[in-house]
Amino acid sequence: MTERPSQVFARRTKRYRDRRGWTQERLAEELSLLGWQVDRAQIAKIETGARGVSLDEAIAIAWALSLPPAFLWLPLGEDDRIMIENQSVHPELVRQWVIGQSPAATSDRRPRLQGDWKSDIAVWELHDELGKVSESVRLAAMELLFSDLARDVGRIQRARHAHADALLNYAKALEDIRAHGLRPPAIHEKMADTLRQVGIEYDGPVYKDPEVER
Repeated sequence: MTERPSQVFARRTKRYRDRRGWTQERLAEELSLLGWQVDRAQIAKIETGARGVSLDEAIAIAWALSLPPAFLWLPLGEDDRIMIENQSVHPELVRQWVIGQSPAATSDRRPRLQGDWKSDIAVWELHDELGKVSESVRLAAMELLFSDLARDVGRIQRARHAHADALLNYAKALEDIRAHGLRPPAIHEKMADTLRQVGIEYDGPVYKDPEVER
């Protein structure tokens, strides 16, 4: 079966809503919290394909369902082809195009005109690296906590070194983004303080948790 992305989107919106155990009313409520005033009837039309969605609406639905947006319209593991305008393309080729691994290609794997996007791949790679080192910092911080609870001096020392190394890699990833003339994502004020505590000065954007009214 060959479907258009909009058809896959309609079908998969219902599938993932059902998987979460949500009614159409519940999805409408979640979208309303995101600022999109929609009712159950509109959700029903979206799921049957009777109503299309804008890019903003598609992203809102993916966000509400906690899904990567491409999961809602790219039929990997289901269909042999997906229609991109008037071309029938294998979903794997579309996946590679979506994540920037390759330019848009036809089903016989002949690349279309090379788009001017190769230089932008570096931006994705830099943020991908930042995500990896962020996870390393999180894991190192957990090990530091557990080693302290275990009161194992040797383990504590190793954990401290690993945590410091992870923070250095994190700071380097942020600096690499800035070195490319890009604005790094804001980091939490606690992370900025942690960097300073190990001697790493950070003067980039910082955010803090919103104050809760008491």
